[in-house]
Amino acid sequence: MMASMSLLKQFLDAENRRDWNLWGSLLHPEVQYQIIGEQEVVRGKEHYVRRMQQAYTALPDWQFYPLHIYGDEQTILVEFDGAGHFVGEHRGRQYEGVPLHLTSVCIFEFRDGLISTVREYLDQAGYERQLSVADT
Repeated sequence: MMASMSLLKQFLDAENRRDWNLWGSLLHPEVQYQIIGEQEVVRGKEHYVRRMQQAYTALPDWQFYPLHIYGDEQTILVEFDGAGHFVGEHRGRQYEGVPLHLTSVCIFEFRDGLISTVREYLDQAGYERQLSVADT
């Protein structure tokens, strides 16, 4: 598990630092990313990098911290705690600097020494609740 765990730690650190070049270099060219509960599956390294860059436009100061990490050389499960501020539009409302605190779980799969699949389970209810009580 050492190689996959080391790669994953580099990947997570690069994301928190917004080092998209390093982050992307750790992805398999045919990577797939899905937020469970949504229909969209992002396919391909370039699309996934672009999707995450867009997400961080709305969450410019977002930082996350792994709480638990379990797995083996092929699959690693990580529970995250994250916090930051939301800036942007959601469901027709504009928000500016709304504090968010969320948990999530991601399942990472590896192929050819790179991350090949990411399935993310987000606290969508918590996200909606926090935005709904925010002053705009």
